[in-house]
Amino acid sequence: MKKFSKIGKRVLAFFLVALMNINSYAAVGANDGSAFVTKAEFDALVNTFNEQMDSYESSLVTKVDGAIANYLAGLSSSATYTQNIILNSLSKYSFTNNWKLWDGDDKSELGNKLKFDIYISCMLCGIGSANDSHALEWTAYINNGSKGSKTSNYVLVNPSEYDKNLYTIAGRMKSTMVSSAKGQFSNGAFTGTFSGSVSKFTPTDLYDTNNSGTFGSTNMNLSGNMFGHSQSITTTVSYTNEDAIEANLPVINYLSGGTMQVTNVYMVETTKINNKKATDRSNKGSANNGWVKCQNGNSFVYNNNNPYRGDYQVTGYYHDYTEFAQGYAGFVLDDISSTVNTPTYYYSGLPVFKATTDGDAKFIFKLNGAADAKHNFEMRADQFDNNAITPGLSQLQNASSSYVDSAGNVIKNVCSNIPSGCEVTVDFKAKKDTTYWIKAIPTKGQTSIVGTSASIYVE
Repeated sequence: MKKFSKIGKRVLAFFLVALMNINSYAAVGANDGSAFVTKAEFDALVNTFNEQMDSYESSLVTKVDGAIANYLAGLSSSATYTQNIILNSLSKYSFTNNWKLWDGDDKSELGNKLKFDIYISCMLCGIGSANDSHALEWTAYINNGSKGSKTSNYVLVNPSEYDKNLYTIAGRMKSTMVSSAKGQFSNGAFTGTFSGSVSKFTPTDLYDTNNSGTFGSTNMNLSGNMFGHSQSITTTVSYTNEDAIEANLPVINYLSGGTMQVTNVYMVETTKINNKKATDRSNKGSANNGWVKCQNGNSFVYNNNNPYRGDYQVTGYYHDYTEFAQGYAGFVLDDISSTVNTPTYYYSGLPVFKATTDGDAKFIFKLNGAADAKHNFEMRADQFDNNAITPGLSQLQNASSSYVDSAGNVIKNVCSNIPSGCEVTVDFKAKKDTTYWIKAIPTKGQTSIVGTSASIYVE
C-alpha cells in the first residue's frame, strides 16, 4: 500500500467523491444551493479520506507482518522428543566380565567314560554212559565295568525362533555312556558225551546291528561249539546314557562385557536328547573275565579261564551331537534379535534406543552392580563385535558424558571406574533411524543397566 503516490490517492478520492455526489447532482432543481461544496469543504473531505486510507494501510501491514512472524516462529520452534528405551524391556539381561557356561573352565568336550556290563553264559547238563553226572559251562563276563575317566560336556541348544539356521543356549549336560550285554542259555537235561574242544561264540562285537538313531536295546544271536555240541545264545544289548541336565541357568541371561570363546563346542538339541550317534562305535568295553568248566560227577576234568573272554566287546554310544566351530560366540539371543530385527549375540551389547529424529540426544542411566564394583562402558551407533571394548564414546558424534558421584561431584567425560548406582548422562548428536548400543564390564559379578530417560532435542 505504501506504493500509492499522493497523486494516485487524490485521483481515487476525486473519483469516489464524484460517485457520492451523483445522486445530489440529479436532485438539483431550481434551488441547488446546498448541493454544491466549497473548495475548502472538498479539501477537507480529501484529507479525511487520506487519513482513513493511511489507517487501513497501517492495519493491513501490521496483520501481514504478524502472520509472517508467526509462520517463521512455527518453523523455527524447538521441541524435545522422548525416546523409547529398548534395554528397559530387556531387563533380565546383565553384563558379566568373564562369561562361562561351565564352572571352572568353560569347556564343552567329548568324554571317554563308558560304564558297561557283559554277561554271556551257556550251560549243558547231561548223563554220561557210566551214569555219572556231566556238566559244562562256558562264560564271559564283567560286572560294573568302567573305561575312561572323563564325562562328556554338551551344550544343550534349541533352534533359534528368530532364524532357524541359528541356535540358542538352553542349558548344559554332563553325560556318561552306559551299555550292557546279557545272554544266558541252559539246555536242562542232556544225554550224550562231551568231546572235542570249546570254540568262541560269534559274533563277539556287541553293538546296535539295526543302527538305530535312538537309545534302546537290540537282540543278537551268538553261536558256538561246546565239546562237540553246537549251541546258540540270544543276547540282549542295551544302550543308554547317565545324564546330568541343567537348564535355565542364570548364565544364559548374562551378556559378555568382553569377548566370547570361539573354539569348537559340542551341542545337543533338547528335543533330541534320546538320539544317539548311531554311526560312532569308537568307544568299546571288553569282558576280560570268564571261564570254561567241564564236570564229571563231583570232579572237574576241565576248569580254566575262558580263552575267548577278552574278545567280547560292547559298544557305548554318544548322544547325537553336532560340532559347532563358532563356539559360544555363535549363539544368538532370540528376544533381542527379534526386538532389533538383526541377529544379536552374547557379545553384541544391549540396544539403547532407535532415534526417531535427528537432533541432540541425551541418555541418562544407572549401572547397577555389586555395591563395591566399578564399571567401564562404551556406547556406539551399532552392535559391538567380539572384541574388548574401548571405554568411551569415540564412535558417537559430538559426544560427552558425566556422572554424579556419592559426594555430589559431577565427573565429566569419564567412562571407566564408575561406581555402582551413579547416574550417568551421555550427550551426543543422534541420527534418525539409528539404533544406539551400550556394553559394560563390571570389575566383579554382574551389572544391569537401567535407563532413566532418553530424549532428542530439536531446535
